[in-house]
Amino acid sequence: MSQVNGSQSQASMEAATASYQIEGATREGGRGLSIWDQFAATPGKTYRGETGDIADDHYHNRWFLDPIFRASYPDNFFAELGTAPPPMQEGDLATFAVPIDFLGVNNYSRSVVRGQANPPPADKCETVAPVPSACYTEMAWEIYPQGFTDLLVRLQRDYAVPALYVTENGAAFVDYWSGEDRVNDPRRVEYLREYIHALAQALAGGTSARLLRLVVA
Repeated sequence: MSQVNGSQSQASMEAATASYQIEGATREGGRGLSIWDQFAATPGKTYRGETGDIADDHYHNRWFLDPIFRASYPDNFFAELGTAPPPMQEGDLATFAVPIDFLGVNNYSRSVVRGQANPPPADKCETVAPVPSACYTEMAWEIYPQGFTDLLVRLQRDYAVPALYVTENGAAFVDYWSGEDRVNDPRRVEYLREYIHALAQALAGGTSARLLRLVVA
C-alpha cells in the first residue's frame, strides 16, 4: 500500500532500468545483434530462456486497443487513414482479443498536431513544435503531465482493462556533480512531483487505484 497526495491507495511506485529498448526484430532491417540480444540468447541467463526477439517486438507491433479489447477495428478507421486494411485471416481478430493479464503504458510526452492546407496523400497533419509556453526535457520532449492524467482516465473509461501498469515514464535532464555525496537534480525532482500529482488526479478521475503501478525509469 502507498499514499498519493495523502489518500491511501493500492497504487505503487517503482524504479527500473531498461536493457532492451523496444525494437525487437533482431535480424531484420540491418539492425544486427546487440549485447542484450547475445546475453538473452545465452542459456541460463534469463528467466525461462525468454528473449526480446518477439516479446519486445516494436518493429512489427502495429496493434491498436480496439482489436485487443473489442476484437474489431474502429469504424472507417482505414478509410480515414487513406490506406488498405492489413491482410486478415479468419480468426485473427479473435486471436488479437485473447484476454490479457495487464496493459502496459509507456508515457513520456505528447505530440500536438494541426491540419495542413495542402496535405500530401499519406500525411494530413503537421507537428506543432515548439508548443508556445511549454517546458521541454534535454531530448526536446514536452513535459505535459495533464496528458498523463487524461490517458490513464481514458483507458480505464473506454476499455475493460484487467490491470493497468504505467511501465515507463521519466525525463532526461543535464545534471552536474559538485563532488559531494549526492547530485543536485532539481528539474528531475520537479518532473517527478508533477507526474505523481498527475497520477493522483487520474485516481481521483476514475482510474482504479488497485490496478495502477507507476514505474519511473
